Amino acid sequence: MLKAELVQKLNGVYLITDHGNDLVPRVSAAIDSVSAVQFRSKSHSTDEKLRLGLALRQRCQKRGKLFIVNDDVDLALQLDADGVHLGQEDGDPAAARKELGAD
Repeated sequence: MLKAELVQKLNGVYLITDHGNDLVPRVSAAIDSVSAVQFRSKSHSTDEKLRLGLALRQRCQKRGKLFIVNDDVDLALQLDADGVHLGQEDGDPAAARKELGAD
């Protein structure tokens, strides 16, 4: 779910990150070709997620791209993400919309 005012910016190619090495440089190399970056981090520590997420968020802001966090409303709030992707077992979408101001 995206903040309502940003929905129209989501079009074209949408990048979802992996867990590989050199994540930030690889995303930086691809960022001009996408409309959004979804930060998906299943194996990083909490500190590493925050560090990587901040770096990716900065790059997205600088290039005018949407930044979306996968499965973690709290991390999305900490990173001031444009939205969050929630799977079926990742929490209540209505509560997430309210927390993120995505109504």
